[in-house]
Amino acid sequence: NSTEFEIPAWVRKSIHSPLFEDDSLIVINKPSGLAVHGGSGVKFGLIEAMRQLAPDRPFLELAHRIDRETSGCVVLAKSRPVLNHLHEQFRRDHGKMEKSYLALLFGILPDVQTVTAKLRQTRDAQGMKRVVIDPQGQVARSTFMPLEQINGATYVRILLYTGRMHQARAHAVSLELPILGDKLYGDWEANR
Repeated sequence: NSTEFEIPAWVRKSIHSPLFEDDSLIVINKPSGLAVHGGSGVKFGLIEAMRQLAPDRPFLELAHRIDRETSGCVVLAKSRPVLNHLHEQFRRDHGKMEKSYLALLFGILPDVQTVTAKLRQTRDAQGMKRVVIDPQGQVARSTFMPLEQINGATYVRILLYTGRMHQARAHAVSLELPILGDKLYGDWEANR
């Protein structure tokens, strides 16, 4: 098959060891560095690798996405009705599905902060997709909950009530507390 590609061992390992699987869905612990889908210079992602390794599955789709650099749980649906149900759960304003991330912010967050800044997609001078705070953008809401302060940084739990591109990263910057290690929105010197 001309669309097949070599799947690296580290990708195979994460795919062959799902966190959960039943007749309706699969939950994969996606490692950092693996895109959820191919495109924009990325030959393949998690979904293409899954489809190649399990060609007998008639249906397999991503229920949501997370950034390539982000590690964490990704849910895949095994049927259209399950996919539609999962999409509805993710769309509800903090309904039955909770999107939660752990991150290390550069700076001190003294207490819980909720950000409701609207986001709009744009491209930077190098053509990279970014999001910016814009009153004409899409509604986005995130809550940053400090867990621990570590050497001038704050370990936080981030709850996302909406699912905009780069939402947690852009909202962290709006607090003037970029996520450490973030190459696109972060503080270059702090990341070093």
